[in-house]
Amino acid sequence: MTEEVIVETKNLTKKYKHNTALNNINLKLEKGKVYGFIGKNGAGKTTFIRMITGLAFPTSGELSLFGNSREKELQEARRKIGALVEGPSLYPFMSAKENLKAQQIQLGKEDEREIGELLDLVGLSGVGNKKARNFSLGMKQRLGIAMSLIGNPDFLIWDEPINGLDPEGIKEIRILIDDLNKNKGKTFLISSHILGELESTATDFIIIDKGNIIENISKDELLNKRREYIDIVTSDNSGAISILKNKFPNVSIYIEGDHLLIENFSENIDYLSTLLSENQINIREMRRERESLEDYVFAKIRS
Repeated sequence: MTEEVIVETKNLTKKYKHNTALNNINLKLEKGKVYGFIGKNGAGKTTFIRMITGLAFPTSGELSLFGNSREKELQEARRKIGALVEGPSLYPFMSAKENLKAQQIQLGKEDEREIGELLDLVGLSGVGNKKARNFSLGMKQRLGIAMSLIGNPDFLIWDEPINGLDPEGIKEIRILIDDLNKNKGKTFLISSHILGELESTATDFIIIDKGNIIENISKDELLNKRREYIDIVTSDNSGAISILKNKFPNVSIYIEGDHLLIENFSENIDYLSTLLSENQINIREMRRERESLEDYVFAKIRS
């Protein structure tokens, strides 16, 4: 069964005078997935998002939304998109309810019940009449998320959605993303610098650097590609390195402070403990680890 494609780009390019913000981007975003969009500041994430939402236009190449690529069709297709880009756009002297109502009017809708439901959904049910200018950063972020959900869009683009939220709020947004994705069938493109949190919510990852897509990979594929290693601290790291190199010439050993990171060790970890003990080397710490998403991304960008 062919998956429905929400966004497709072919050689999508955006140039600003002497700067190429996006360079021949070829991507397909499929329905029902949560895409983590990863890259440094200036990598091209915001430019790509702005083109999807109609805030910028390509220098060359093609953009298709929900199978539509003509300009008039794109404008209509964008009505199925809810976006939180570069922080929430709020009317500071209007209340939370009034901001949501203004968003409804822009979309040609009017539904008081939806406003109440969305305020409750993002944890703002008790402050609907409070002016947005008096909101904390986290509350503004929650309201921006609620505004992106007006009209029940199929595709949600959230740029740094947990900005300003406390740990409890971050957990609530994580649960919300999971519910909207799994139970409501929403597709997400989420840009965030907090890669640990992104790792817990995304099904796929898009890595971009200097306007180029470095990798588009599923969570399962990424898990298999991230290197595994044994992190060990001993009473004699130099001696441990000598023994391991002699016994297992194919292992790779890296030194980080007083830690040894051992790769390509195929034996049981208990054997490592026994081997070092027999050579009067005490183990102070030892655990199996997997390369973090952050380390994987940095390695990809540097290579």
